[in-house]
Amino acid sequence: MATQKTTARKAPSKAGSQKAPADAEEIPAVFVRTRRGIKSRRRAGHRFTREGFGIALSALSEAQVAQLRDDPALEVKDCTLPAEADSESEA
Repeated sequence: MATQKTTARKAPSKAGSQKAPADAEEIPAVFVRTRRGIKSRRRAGHRFTREGFGIALSALSEAQVAQLRDDPALEVKDCTLPAEADSESEA
């Protein structure tokens, strides 16, 4: 029975029940990086590299989003970012 109790304790911690609320609250964003062969690119007030990073759409104007999407040197993909991570850093 001790083994069953240990297993029961490990299952909830592996499930990551604390991460579930963060996944539920996400904000729309774009992930932007340069295309292969392009070391870096400046566009819409940001510097992008091959590594790339996500930017919340609320932090960009419609014109900036259009600049990013229309630039042939950049790969732009729609994504989401955890909303709690941003609000916790402000608190």
